[in-house]
Amino acid sequence: MTETGIPGPRGQWLVGQLPAYERDRMSWLRTNQADYGDIIRLAPHAVVVLDPDAAQQIFTQTNDTYMLDNAIVVSRRARAAQEARLPVLMRRRRLASRAMVNHLTPERIDRQVAELSDQLRAHAGRSTDLFTTTTAICGTATAWFCFGGGTRDSRVTEIADASLAAFYGILKILEIGEVRVRWLPRPAAKKAIQANEALRALIKEEIAGRRAATPPPHSRDLLDELLRISDNDTDVAAAVRLVVFTAPGVPGAASSWLTLRLAEHPELAAEIADEAAGPLSIGQAVGARALPLADGFLREVLRLHPPQWMLSRTALRPTRLGPYALDTGQQVMVCTYLIHRDPRWWDDPEAFSPQRWHQTPKRGRYLPFGAGPRGCPGSPLAKIQLMALTSLLARDYRLQVRHGAPEFGGLLKPAGALTLMEPAEDRSLG
Repeated sequence: MTETGIPGPRGQWLVGQLPAYERDRMSWLRTNQADYGDIIRLAPHAVVVLDPDAAQQIFTQTNDTYMLDNAIVVSRRARAAQEARLPVLMRRRRLASRAMVNHLTPERIDRQVAELSDQLRAHAGRSTDLFTTTTAICGTATAWFCFGGGTRDSRVTEIADASLAAFYGILKILEIGEVRVRWLPRPAAKKAIQANEALRALIKEEIAGRRAATPPPHSRDLLDELLRISDNDTDVAAAVRLVVFTAPGVPGAASSWLTLRLAEHPELAAEIADEAAGPLSIGQAVGARALPLADGFLREVLRLHPPQWMLSRTALRPTRLGPYALDTGQQVMVCTYLIHRDPRWWDDPEAFSPQRWHQTPKRGRYLPFGAGPRGCPGSPLAKIQLMALTSLLARDYRLQVRHGAPEFGGLLKPAGALTLMEPAEDRSLG
């Protein structure tokens, strides 16, 4: 018989189990998965999903049955307006992806690796907050990838700083749990909107300057490539903003866990360093997929520490999720962290074992960048950055990390972790 009531613990009026969940998110998830299964009622308007097949259904039906959640949008009217704009949003995502694929040539991959190496050197030799450091490294390197060929250095730095401000503005909304009710004051959302508008203004000004100049014979950076393949400057601005805005988040959080695990496993770091000392440059090796040890290490880091540990969608219309009915506006929250650590899908799931990647997992069990039409738009560049950072950190630095506790906020990050990257003098920096 088909069920409609989603199982879950009794909760308070209107807010359900949200207060208990916010007190200890992971404990709540583990306890209630054991008690109620893989689809759990969190609140009258929210459901948690821990089943990989249901997660795959949600991701593949995004833009049709579900909408990507937005930390700013709160009302039904705003969601309807966002749904109406989906064709435009997807056109801009496709534009960003096309330009990125075109621009990720071996030469430009080498250039991006050199920029990442420069950023590591800039942060080496002093103790710093791990997450702040890695988000700055990834965000700044991406700003140079997007603007560095045709923009003066000071303006690239200004754009990098603006992208980090916009990113941290959204992250704060998610981390403090600012209530998304349109009639209540939302100071964090207001600041995030202002930061985003400042970033948009810088991008618009840069596009206008390049359109007024003689086009270069070859694309010098991602913005040049976008301007080459599109005459719609509004689309170009949205596409390049999408890349530069998302850069600090997932790659930055992943890099923090990557650094921690390299420091924790010096024997594996030494093997990765030897691999990176081969005849190819790191950029060439990344492009040729010639770094299998670094690749397995990175995949395992992303399995155990997926930055997007909880991915949220909103039902656009009444639908079904397995045997259960969902109403319009109901939020579904997919916990990739627990899917990645479920013993039903993974052998010895809590162990850090890069060797497991000698075999490919079953489809839908590994979701570090989400899936479907609204998966991470910058994943091609992010994967290159993360592979390069794995090899650069292992080869060129002695790493010390003071561990931080996992913080299950807007991103999964090691809260309070400090890092010291000391150059390894006996290895060439590159």
